[in-house]
Amino acid sequence: MIAGRPHLLPRLLGAMLRSHWRQHWVRSTLAGIGVGLGVATIVAIADISTSVLASFKAMMESVGGASDVEITSDAGPIDAAKR
Repeated sequence: MIAGRPHLLPRLLGAMLRSHWRQHWVRSTLAGIGVGLGVATIVAIADISTSVLASFKAMMESVGGASDVEITSDAGPIDAAKR
């Protein structure tokens, strides 16, 4: 704050923004719409990704389910790599 000139910066900034808005209102509106659509797209993609992953996990659990039979050996663990 400059002595004797309180709140000078907000008034100057407001005057510049109003002037720019009057001269370029279409460009400013389209830029705002573009930013809004970009943010909405990113949020939608994140939401869809989470939903698809949850659906895939639920499908795998319902198709695979819990195992009913377990195969064991008296000789110890079975190593599937040694055939």
